[in-house]
Amino acid sequence: MSLQRDAFARAAGALSAVTPFDLAAFAEVDGDALRVRAAAGALADVRVTDHSVPLPAVPAVSAALAARAPRRLDAADHAAGRDPFRGVVALPDGHGCAVAPVVRGGDALGVLTIDRARVGALSDVELAAVAGFACALGEALAAARDRAAASADRDLALAREALAERASADAGHVPLDALPSPAMRALAARVRAVASTESSVLVAGEPGAGKAAVARALHRASYRAAAPFVAVRCAAVAPPDVHRALFGAGGGPLSAGSRVGAFDAAATGTLALFGVDRLPVGVQRRLARVVAARALRVDGGARIVAARIVATATAPNAMDAELRAAFGEPWTVPPLRERPEDVGPIASAALAALARSTGRGPWTLSAAAAAELARRPWPGNLRELVAAVVAAAAGAPAGELPAAAFGGGRATAGAPGEVEPAGGAARVAPFSPRRLADVEREHIARTLAFTGGKIYGPGGAGELLGLKPSTLQSRMAKHGLKRR
Repeated sequence: MSLQRDAFARAAGALSAVTPFDLAAFAEVDGDALRVRAAAGALADVRVTDHSVPLPAVPAVSAALAARAPRRLDAADHAAGRDPFRGVVALPDGHGCAVAPVVRGGDALGVLTIDRARVGALSDVELAAVAGFACALGEALAAARDRAAASADRDLALAREALAERASADAGHVPLDALPSPAMRALAARVRAVASTESSVLVAGEPGAGKAAVARALHRASYRAAAPFVAVRCAAVAPPDVHRALFGAGGGPLSAGSRVGAFDAAATGTLALFGVDRLPVGVQRRLARVVAARALRVDGGARIVAARIVATATAPNAMDAELRAAFGEPWTVPPLRERPEDVGPIASAALAALARSTGRGPWTLSAAAAAELARRPWPGNLRELVAAVVAAAAGAPAGELPAAAFGGGRATAGAPGEVEPAGGAARVAPFSPRRLADVEREHIARTLAFTGGKIYGPGGAGELLGLKPSTLQSRMAKHGLKRR
């Protein structure tokens, strides 16, 4: 649970005006223990903030939590060693001491403890103030938890987008002109035609269709290939920071006190703006002027934009009209369902990339597996295809992957849920629903086994599952999973 200690100290300072104390602490309920998360007062030090105590050892605290009501600790509690900070700070038996549960709804988040060095119980007024502070603390912690959950959801969505972009960009490292579909060969020809020009390009298509791959191909095919390729995921930049992140601040990239934006960072290379349709309208209009004039104005000054601008959009029709006009007609990357002949080469290259990043494999596709993959609609495009490849290779020995590794099969006249694998092999067992938590646990465990326990970085379980490593570790703890 997140609780900023300085914020707790400031808030506790207001409580001290009504209820003087030498130590105020918030201890979180963590299973059968209390763990101090923040403390304030003259006696607050590292011994306190690192302290934890089993709940059975402090029955008065357990009683307060059970009753959802504040409670004074008396001399008998102190004499019996039932003070939460017994042996941690020097306080006399009978000193002023109280605990109040910190709750939100039906959830017990922890307890607020108040101690003062002088002997004598807290008054009713002081105890009521402690209870009120604990109530406010519970509301604040719950709000922080809700914000953290929302932030985690946003981070997870962005991580999945990043994974899709990486899959789109690399597409298993298949060059555009090596893909057999007419649509991608036509795009490869457009890349070659524009590579030697200064034109800015807008690439449109469904999420994961391969827009980023086109942007990188254009960079590699041009004389800019040795210069930087700067990619900005527009949705990942907080709205208040967008202008500075893109355009910088100050009189120029070399002026004292200036802040370099993405345009300056790209220099004479390529600036790729992934998801430009998700920028605020005001930023889109400023970007339109930069694209049209190839000049960037910052703080009254202007300088030439040397970088090529390549933008991608999922919904180009929703873009500001001025920005769309500045780019001209977008290049469209068709979804995988419209170019099934590309699925096999992309999947094979993705398997090769997976073998390089994990040190396992290599794997190849059987003819039946390639046919199985080509017939699927792939609504998630490259993201879904790469995920299927990773899942099929997880735990599989090096060699040829059969269609069954991808769940391939055709319906039979048997019971609902039964399938007959291509080739007429024996039927598999009927579908049996399972708890989602069990499925998640098994999938995480298999992915960890596949990566050899690697969580972070390229080829790590976090990347393969589309999760932040910290989120993955949290789910591992929930399911009782270890790296090995």
